[in-house]
Amino acid sequence: MTYLGLLGSVALLIWLALRGVNIVFASLFCSLIIILTNGLPVAAGMGEYFSFGPLGAFTFAGKFFLLFAAGAMFGRVMGESHAASSIALALIRKLGAERALWITVLACALLTYGGVVVFVVIFAMYPLGLKLLQEANIPKRLFCGALALGAGTFTLTALPGTPSIHNVIASVSLGTDLFAGFWPGLIGGVAMFGLGMWYLERERKKAFVAGEVFIPGPNDRIVEVHDDYPHWLVALSPILVLLGLIILPRVFAGSANA
Repeated sequence: MTYLGLLGSVALLIWLALRGVNIVFASLFCSLIIILTNGLPVAAGMGEYFSFGPLGAFTFAGKFFLLFAAGAMFGRVMGESHAASSIALALIRKLGAERALWITVLACALLTYGGVVVFVVIFAMYPLGLKLLQEANIPKRLFCGALALGAGTFTLTALPGTPSIHNVIASVSLGTDLFAGFWPGLIGGVAMFGLGMWYLERERKKAFVAGEVFIPGPNDRIVEVHDDYPHWLVALSPILVLLGLIILPRVFAGSANA
């Protein structure tokens, strides 16, 4: 009963969020279900553990507030400066527009591994991705898969060292560093990327045989690519600096110990 209540409340929370229900109300309601199904005291569960416990809502938000704020600001800078689009355009020039799915996955992966928030990456890549799909005549449904693969799988959950909130929060909670589980994470990330690209390419070929073409949605606007975007090296420099601040101390520490 305890596990059913936990899993059921998680599923209900996702469903309520997708239905547009206020997330505060939804989280309170689902927490109440967990408390009741686990036989916990309601007053202490809602007033103490849910709010101010070690992983409580207000404790969690306060503890990682600066991390959330820094990630949001970093993503806004990458988006408003067109740095994200510049990186994608560099991949286009290198791989060609016909490799739209590869470009989308690689660009999203590079940005999320550098710490840019997933939602910012998706909004930054979406207009440019539509232009790529139009030129390559690839069905739009595959673009959604490429976005998900690049922004929400191997860089988000497997590759070690990323300064994204998902890795930082886990390392703080578990008392490890950002590179914990290096080889399992690296192997898992490569497997996710390889199998994901195999699936996308297989579906692209099947769509081509079936005669599927790119059809924009009613609210989609195909953007025009501009030449005034920053150079891709300049656009990539904030990510490189951030990763360097994480990696270089470990290198110097290892050299000093040796």
